[in-house]
Amino acid sequence: MKTSKITLFLSALLLMILSFEGCKKDDPAPTPAEQLVGSWKEVSYVNSGCTDPLENETNTCTSGCETLVVTASTLTFSSPGKTQTIAYTADGNTLTVTVGTQITKVTFEITGTTLTITIQDSAADGNCKSVSTYSKV
Repeated sequence: MKTSKITLFLSALLLMILSFEGCKKDDPAPTPAEQLVGSWKEVSYVNSGCTDPLENETNTCTSGCETLVVTASTLTFSSPGKTQTIAYTADGNTLTVTVGTQITKVTFEITGTTLTITIQDSAADGNCKSVSTYSKV
């Protein structure tokens, strides 16, 4: 009888060990670029610090807002009457965007369902800091 209890105990212990081994590991957290993929609707735009004060502006979008659709390798900006698709590469929270011969570094941050994109121009390009805010669609 004693042997039976030991065998039963060892069998139960083995079953528990095997069931823990079979548990699925947690999926790794998505990278910033993976979180970026999807559709976003423009909420606001602020252009500040520009050498030419006339280029400083703030806009809160209420109608005809820009839509941004992001895939693993492209950004597609759409507004009434205009659509532009641009290829990008990602490194952490920085996107490198090439349009023609111009290369632009864009930083982004995602908090919940809000995407904030920041572009800082060089002094030669007017020194403007552009911050666009989007909401997940």
